Amino acid sequence: MDTLVSSFDTFEMKEAGPLILTWAVCLCLISSLPRKEEINLLMDIDHVGYVRQAFDGSTLSYFIEILESDMLNDSEGPMAGYRSVLRTFVSAFVASYEINLQLEDSTFNQIFDILCKIYRGEESLCVQFWDKESFIDGPIRCLLCNLEGEFPFRTTELIRLLSSLCEGSWPAECVYKFLNESVGISSLFEITSESLVDEISQIVETHQPLCVPGVESLLIPNNTCGHILKVMGGNTALVRWEYTQSGVCILLLRLAQQLYTEGNKEVFLTLDLLCRMVSFNTALAFSLMDIGNSFYFQAQEAELNGPMEKNLWVVEIICTVIKNLPTNSSGAIMMSVGTNVLAKMLKCAPSQVTGVTLKANIFEMSLKARNFDAGDVGSLSGLWLLPGKLAKMLLLDCEQNNCDYPLAISVMDFTKQLVETRVDNNFVLALVVFSLQYILVNHEYWKYKVKHLRWKVTLKVLEVMKTCITSVSFLEKSGVIIHDMLLSDSSIHNALLRLACLTKQTLENMCVSRLLEPTDIEGYQHAIGSALDILYNMLSRFSKDTSPSLQVFHQALLSFTTKPVSIVAAVISLISYFQDPAIQTSAARVLSMLIITDYQQPYLSGRMFFGLDDKQISELRGSVKCILLEQLQWNEDLFVEIINLLISAARYQPALLVAIFDLQDNAEVQSSNVIGLKQPTNEALNSSPGCKKSSLIDAFMQHIERSNEFVNSKPRILLLVFDFLNALWHGAFHYIKALDYLKSSGKLWKQLSNCLSIDDSWRASSVEHLTESEAQSLAYKYRCHAAILEIIGYDIFVNKKLLHAESCPNEVSDCKESAENAVRAENSKSPNFYGLKDTLSSWCEGSILGNLIKLYTSCEYDNKICYRAKVTFLILLLFLLFY
Repeated sequence: MDTLVSSFDTFEMKEAGPLILTWAVCLCLISSLPRKEEINLLMDIDHVGYVRQAFDGSTLSYFIEILESDMLNDSEGPMAGYRSVLRTFVSAFVASYEINLQLEDSTFNQIFDILCKIYRGEESLCVQFWDKESFIDGPIRCLLCNLEGEFPFRTTELIRLLSSLCEGSWPAECVYKFLNESVGISSLFEITSESLVDEISQIVETHQPLCVPGVESLLIPNNTCGHILKVMGGNTALVRWEYTQSGVCILLLRLAQQLYTEGNKEVFLTLDLLCRMVSFNTALAFSLMDIGNSFYFQAQEAELNGPMEKNLWVVEIICTVIKNLPTNSSGAIMMSVGTNVLAKMLKCAPSQVTGVTLKANIFEMSLKARNFDAGDVGSLSGLWLLPGKLAKMLLLDCEQNNCDYPLAISVMDFTKQLVETRVDNNFVLALVVFSLQYILVNHEYWKYKVKHLRWKVTLKVLEVMKTCITSVSFLEKSGVIIHDMLLSDSSIHNALLRLACLTKQTLENMCVSRLLEPTDIEGYQHAIGSALDILYNMLSRFSKDTSPSLQVFHQALLSFTTKPVSIVAAVISLISYFQDPAIQTSAARVLSMLIITDYQQPYLSGRMFFGLDDKQISELRGSVKCILLEQLQWNEDLFVEIINLLISAARYQPALLVAIFDLQDNAEVQSSNVIGLKQPTNEALNSSPGCKKSSLIDAFMQHIERSNEFVNSKPRILLLVFDFLNALWHGAFHYIKALDYLKSSGKLWKQLSNCLSIDDSWRASSVEHLTESEAQSLAYKYRCHAAILEIIGYDIFVNKKLLHAESCPNEVSDCKESAENAVRAENSKSPNFYGLKDTLSSWCEGSILGNLIKLYTSCEYDNKICYRAKVTFLILLLFLLFY
């Protein structure tokens, strides 16, 4: 083995360096075993020479390149295994060559860098580190203890390693306890004959108070003893004093007293540690805020900007840091991390944290932005933007930084958290407007150092917009302004529609393009789905709005017909994009709301669905058919939304549904403009005497035939199918052909009748003893019964109307309409109607009707509750009579 390893040359083969270094560590460990002198071969091998050879070949730098490589970081598989192997090697290397005692060596810096990159992002390895039974991490734990022994004289290395070991809830708690339970303070000390207590034990004592390094106001009391760690030169030594103080408290005090210069690395590392702790463990945010109740903070209250609530000291410190940051790339990074910490603490005390941040004015709002007029919507354009510092910091961060906390993401997370907590003040309003009118509108034109960051910003600003839509009704002061801005700002509409108005062909072309990376394509797809969800939320939540702004929003949707593709054409095309079911689901939901909106708003007058051609309808028909036949098993959400889409079309756009069903034989009826009619004539819908077979109706028939199975396993799905049938019968005169085709199978009434049969599961237990899922399932079953009975009632009504039209054809003035009625009446004589009669007769002769009556009239509730309800109703009735 040694002969083989010695033949490698690290200069000719870079990959040999790690093998040589591993062999050296192996030899060093073996040589430390007992009775090593008996093996002469081990004594002849120079393992230190192998280490030098590996270092000459930049082996440690090669390890760092591996950990930083995109192939490792972007891999979809678990990376813990690879990092665990490297962790084991580094731990063995530290133990073999006592790296933990060589903190000033250049090799230590590289080993330390490797360690931080190994643990950061791998929760399983961090859990193993803090598990005392994990012996592999033992040497690295010794290294951490040595770093902690020199705290706070040596701070940056300790903070960085703890930050890397903070991945996960329990590791974050361990990091906090490790810092908070620190047992000493280290500082430089001038040794004299009077201060040296024990020369052998290296014990010294200070006869005057000493400043804690980096914290001028915190003193080590006189007569405190300490242990000499190492001599720094002359009579100066690094001493570990027996003075207990929370390490977290010292870090915060050092953070508060740092000079905010560009090269101050400790500020960033401290903020990073705080951010990671509160991100992985929300309880630590409460612990950090409780630091203000410590004795030291109470004593120093006057020195930190005057009195305030004790639990807001940390917030005050972080706000001060953010406000004093320089306007450069490093300042942008620190602002981002600090804003992230504030966003996490906002969950603990929303109103208090908001009050401190507003008072500190961390983003330096201009005076104009402080005086918002809720009634002056026209002032939105020029009055709201924050001063140039934050915008400049955003651009600097995107163009120059590559870190875990992009500033744009942090600012919008902070904004989103403020809106979610229902904080309503000028500060929050300014951030919302800044996010929507500046970031949403302009971020796609920024230059990004990391390309895929663009899509992270897109998704985050869309999240902010979603939060604003859902929370606008709860914001009394700023809600009106945000509401009007969402509905009337054309720049926001254009940014949103640029994402939503894409076609399936465009996305497919992106997937095969060599110019786009997979991360870009995935980001684009997520952004499209999010934009569609926002459109759906705006259409549904603001549907009953009476303000003029809603009409502006609807006109924006219509005006996009002048662009390459309209919103209706886009969502119809995206329903066919089977590579991403989430986009299909969102597109179906939006199309359903567009149908309802087009019907409800009189000023639209069917304009949204004007101009669809046969190709688009055919594409939609094929997609709906495929989803109905295949997607129930794989994607229930998509199946549900398609059914809801068809229900909306059946109720509000019958011509669209007829075109989708493709029930006509006359090609002229299927012209591109027929579906633009809200109420098509009966002639247009029923001009052909025969009923063309529709595969969509066949797909529905398959689910009806499985109704006995669905009534117990998927009652919600079965209810949707029945609701669609109900909608067809409700508009029966538009869908005569479809209904005739459904009834012609001879199975419809039998299947519906079977669904009304009652088994023992209906009375298995009383209502109060049912679980939530069982009660919900029972409710769906009752609703299925109601839908079936409504369908039967509608069919009886329709057949009576048709029979009446046949009996008095001479009373109808329009001959053409009389002929149509005669045809319908002739069709009503088919066995379909008699099949329903036979079904109803079998109910009366059998037990179905009796069981249904008993089921519907029985009371499943406590009699006391029913009695109390009756008494309450009678009191109310008497009150109304004498009112």
